[in-house]
Amino acid sequence: MKKLTALILAAVLLFALPACSSTEKGDQVLSSKGVSITLPSDFYVVSSGAIDNPLILTGFSNAADDIAIYVITETRSELGVDSSFTADDYLDAQREYSTGNVISAVREQDGVKYFTYTVTQTDNLNSNTYHFLNTAYLSGDNFYYVQFCCRSELFDAKKDSFIAWAKTVSFS
Repeated sequence: MKKLTALILAAVLLFALPACSSTEKGDQVLSSKGVSITLPSDFYVVSSGAIDNPLILTGFSNAADDIAIYVITETRSELGVDSSFTADDYLDAQREYSTGNVISAVREQDGVKYFTYTVTQTDNLNSNTYHFLNTAYLSGDNFYYVQFCCRSELFDAKKDSFIAWAKTVSFS
């Protein structure tokens, strides 16, 4: 889907942002544009001006700038689907149309359905490979595609946290 390319560009922008930290200990609930997620205290909402992409509803990052979380949304009418189309169907469609290097079939861990893929970003000086864990949700007539992203060499250490955080996503 065309949204993947937009998300990749946003990843580059997000990882270029300066660090920002919170002094609170423990977890916090961050909310932006009707999306809430429980994250460690060093995470923050990425300002809408920092993500110059209308496809992304909101984003979150941590102080080390080594994790990014993107949320995009599409309505049933935008997708041209009826009420029988589920969040699982939406996740399958996102996987099928992903332009990244899809690594896994849709899997389930601790009640979270997801798939993973990698994308390599290359510029004149560097080449970085990012690993995405992708989930999908349905709230009302809105589908939400939530992507947890980090550099590939960090993914194995971060995956269980991504799953735990995915379980806390809610919508208002």
